[in-house]
Amino acid sequence: MQDLWCQLQEVDLGISWYEEVRDSGTNFFYEWLPAGEYTFKYRLRANMAGAFRVGPAVLQSMYAPEFTTYSAGHRLEVEAQ
Repeated sequence: MQDLWCQLQEVDLGISWYEEVRDSGTNFFYEWLPAGEYTFKYRLRANMAGAFRVGPAVLQSMYAPEFTTYSAGHRLEVEAQ
C-alpha cells in the first residue's frame, strides 16, 4: 500500500489547500473556496494498459454535508508502450 502524503499548495487567488493521495483516491481539503466554477487537475501514474472508468468527483462541505455536488464520471484509455 502506498504511503499517505499531504502537500500544502497555494494558487494565484490566495487559496491554500491540502492534497491527500491514497491508493483509493485523492482528496483535496480547502478552508475557503469562493463561489465560482473550478477545474481540478492532478497527475495519475498508470502501471498497466487498459480501459478504466474514473468515478465522479464529489465536493462536500465538511461542516454542512447537505451541500454536496458531483462531477460526471469518465472513461480512461491507457495504451501500452
